[in-house]
Amino acid sequence: MSTSTTVITERIDKEKIIVKFNRPEVLNALNTESLKRLYEVLKEIKNDPELKIIYLTGAGERAFSAGADIEFLQSASPFQIRELARLAGDVTELIEGLGKIVIAVINGYALGGGLEIAEACMFRVASKDAKLGHPEVKIGAVAGWGGTAR
Repeated sequence: MSTSTTVITERIDKEKIIVKFNRPEVLNALNTESLKRLYEVLKEIKNDPELKIIYLTGAGERAFSAGADIEFLQSASPFQIRELARLAGDVTELIEGLGKIVIAVINGYALGGGLEIAEACMFRVASKDAKLGHPEVKIGAVAGWGGTAR
């Protein structure tokens, strides 16, 4: 299903699919490209009547997702940051309203926006070594991808 390398998919059978953030070198941090691809994949899944269960996880063993890509945030304009937040909000709303069982399989870190994506899922399952949190509040930022409401 997926052609992007930032988000990959693996169909398990006709009813189940794994969707995986695939940027382990940066703890599966989310940038515009990965969020756009995730949105596209989720729309394809929504329109597939056979798919019932989605496992959302991160590549590697260190992170589900560390959230927004800090390198991007450091160089982005306020407009670009706003657009990233809007896209991420669209992704979390799509996950929440997908009409299918979405399970966040949390391995390692789920921080900031990564945790907000997990919070949008119907279920969350975490490894014993998982670390979850919203560190953005320590610098006066809010969980702006829908996490405050969830």
